[in-house]
Amino acid sequence: MGDSWSNLVVIAGTMDGEVLVTVPSSGPAVKAKFEGTRGMIFGLELFDGKLFSIADDRCLCVWDAGILESVFTSVSSPRVISKLDGQFGHSARPYSICHDDSGNIYTAGDDEVICVWNVQNDVLKMVYQKDVRMGSIRALRVIGNQLYISCGSGALVSVPVDELIDDFN
Repeated sequence: MGDSWSNLVVIAGTMDGEVLVTVPSSGPAVKAKFEGTRGMIFGLELFDGKLFSIADDRCLCVWDAGILESVFTSVSSPRVISKLDGQFGHSARPYSICHDDSGNIYTAGDDEVICVWNVQNDVLKMVYQKDVRMGSIRALRVIGNQLYISCGSGALVSVPVDELIDDFN
């Protein structure tokens, strides 16, 4: 995040399950670590003051991302941020995560299931699961009112977000 080299902040998930924050213009030092997930990180999503991750442990995790506002100050050791919540949601590896303008979070992966989540009082709640059955879901993206789903089989599907929510109701 950032719009120039001098204010660029990199948030990276590692194969060891760490989520690290660096400021490349100030050197290679890690400024912050978001802890509490296990296994390789497959996706990160930052919005509404929160950082979300999906990983090998098949969980969606959430942290308060307020620390990102102060990463430009020098620190002798990385700040450690504990997760607010983590919830199991997939029966196989989740590879993709995104959100919509209403604050819903979408996750999907090898199990061919899209999970719809929201956060209430810093607690994750799965509100809906939808079987897609087109092959492993590799990418999700919400643009406008459409959820775009890309699968390892080559399928590319667009579903109105309202339809997913209506199915739940």
